[in-house]
Amino acid sequence: MGPRLTAPQAERPALRPDLSHALEAVPGPVVVMSSTGIVCAFNHAAATRFASASEGTPGPWRLLTLDAQPLAEEPWAQAARSQRVVERRVLLEEPDGVRLPTLVRAVPLWEPDGSSGGVLVSFIDASHDSLANLEEYRRAFDLSDDVLLVATPRGRVLRVNDGAVRMLGWAPEAFLGNSLGVLMHPDDLERSLEATSSGHPSSDFINRLKGSDGQYHLISWTVRPERSPIFGPVVYMRGVDVTQKLRREEELMASREQLAEAQDIAHIGTLVIDYRTKRVEPSLQLRRLVALPDDAEVATLFEDRVAVHDRARLEEAVRLGRKGRPTTLQLTALLPQGPRELKIWTRPHADSSGEVVRLVAVVQDVTDEVRLAAQLRLSERMASLGTLASGVAHEVNNPLAFIVANLNTVRGELSRVKELPGLDLADIRAALAEAQEGAERVASIVGNLKAFSRGDDEQTPVPCDLGPILEGVLNLAGNETRHRARVVKDFRPVPLVVANQARLGQLFLNLVLNAAQAIPDGHVETNQLTVSTETVNGAAVVTVQDTGEGIAPENLGRVFDPFFSTKHAGRGTGMGLFIALGIAKELGGDIQVDSSVGAGTRFKVRLPAGGNPHGDTEAAPRGRVLVVDDEPLILRSLTRMMGRSHDVTTASDGNEALELLAQRDFDLVLCDLLMPGLSGVELWERLPAAQRGKLVFMTGGTCPTEGLGLPVSSGPPVLQKPFTADALSEVLALRLKVAIEAHPR
Repeated sequence: MGPRLTAPQAERPALRPDLSHALEAVPGPVVVMSSTGIVCAFNHAAATRFASASEGTPGPWRLLTLDAQPLAEEPWAQAARSQRVVERRVLLEEPDGVRLPTLVRAVPLWEPDGSSGGVLVSFIDASHDSLANLEEYRRAFDLSDDVLLVATPRGRVLRVNDGAVRMLGWAPEAFLGNSLGVLMHPDDLERSLEATSSGHPSSDFINRLKGSDGQYHLISWTVRPERSPIFGPVVYMRGVDVTQKLRREEELMASREQLAEAQDIAHIGTLVIDYRTKRVEPSLQLRRLVALPDDAEVATLFEDRVAVHDRARLEEAVRLGRKGRPTTLQLTALLPQGPRELKIWTRPHADSSGEVVRLVAVVQDVTDEVRLAAQLRLSERMASLGTLASGVAHEVNNPLAFIVANLNTVRGELSRVKELPGLDLADIRAALAEAQEGAERVASIVGNLKAFSRGDDEQTPVPCDLGPILEGVLNLAGNETRHRARVVKDFRPVPLVVANQARLGQLFLNLVLNAAQAIPDGHVETNQLTVSTETVNGAAVVTVQDTGEGIAPENLGRVFDPFFSTKHAGRGTGMGLFIALGIAKELGGDIQVDSSVGAGTRFKVRLPAGGNPHGDTEAAPRGRVLVVDDEPLILRSLTRMMGRSHDVTTASDGNEALELLAQRDFDLVLCDLLMPGLSGVELWERLPAAQRGKLVFMTGGTCPTEGLGLPVSSGPPVLQKPFTADALSEVLALRLKVAIEAHPR
């Protein structure tokens, strides 16, 4: 039977004050009871352990034998009857139904007059001592590295193993008798209590327990509720520390995500072929790479995505992999967005017996690399052609120079003749004019060829007149335009643009060729390609407009992307507009495009102004001119051209020129840049500094002065062969005026 808690005050024996204070000094639960089982006094530990929610006094409990049978006589009743100390090991069933092995000690009390003063009863937890007697259980319990607990459904720990002590670093006393929630992360309390008090088994729920170092361990629990013959309703709990496992899983997941991202960036996918199961597993990246739907059979990859002419090579790679031989191959995949070039590396893997069990293939989209390589090869060929064109231009320009010079001379002399008997002077003059026009057209073509054959680093940005550059571009593109459309030119005055002339020419050539190729062959009379210039807000604006097929709206935003092209195969690399936009941006400008399908496309190039236009050229004062060239015909033609206005002396090489310069004073020296023996550059280097300003180079090639080691700012000007009489007069007027003013006669 249990203690009586609510006896009337008159039935409760009076308690000595000194004894009341002594009870609070005892750390464990202690109560004072009468011989009839009435609780007369109790300390704080008893109130906490056996609390009655209604009155705040020790609640009802029951004592049982260790085999859970009712006691024949309560220890305090036995102590009151026998007036002896009674000590018994029992099962104490608390108000919540939990049974704990407990050592109950009942000590009789006497009043000063010798009468009975009740019984002092102490309760000592003996659960650890009871379980320690079970040696086999203890060893199995404590040897486990996992956390093993016996706890009440509300989470109070009744038993803990050494594995928990080792794992978390706390002493057993930190667990026993305390709620597991003391060590648990606050956010996990509610969910953990649900698992332990539900009355149903649960597994694989995770919470966080704090170790003695302050760090939380992630514990995965398996909980099984039972009714223990010793403890009553309990839960057996097994916890596995999964901190490192989950951390490794997170790291692995992060690595996989990084690998997937890297594969996406590098356009790489993987394919695993299991020879034993015949399974083919493509990675998600590979499915994306070859546009294979998630629910599609992998066989489709081989049947529909690989070009027919490459399937045999792919099958051979798989066969060789079965024999343990790695392979590398490149093939074409036919995808919805167009053909793509794929490079594949295969590596066979064997089991412990040496048998090849699977083949791993790494697949990379190398389409862009293939196109870049093709573009590089094309660039190399174009560079070779540019070098060849430069040499051809030099060889053509020398004879062309004296042809043009002689035609100028003949026309000039003939203009002073009034009449020649038997000759139609008008017809002769017309013939000479036509011959001169033809020679100048050849000179213009060769000049454009020279400009476009120069490397970017061979030209210094200078103020450029867009009109001649556009004329040259249209001449070079004439073969592409004349069979497709009428070319309309509308060149209005625009400011000069500071640029590299070759780069500027490439910009407009790319736009003109793009416009021409957008117009189908034939119907020249109805098709039109217009090139116009205008000044807008102080900037030079060049418009290239065609009446071609136009650009679809979905493609308009991609026209400047590298390698993007809607032309048929072999009609372009898709780099022309990309390069044109890059050049425009380098110059501080931009390109705008608008188009309508079936009506044509218009590109507007805006370039910032720079430099000032040339003023009118004054007539050259008469001067002493030394002409140095290894071509005799050029010497004679220039002598004829300048002989009436200037005193002309000639030299056939650099050494002869040095001798003449040492003997006589010249106002101007026209010298060929490239000559056998002493070249024009070497002549310039040997001249005194005071005479270097008199030198003007002539050249029929493409090599600029800065490319020969001469200073850009102070080096001699260059007169390109063949030059017209006007061009020569302009140079003579400028240089002779400066020379004569500096050294008056």
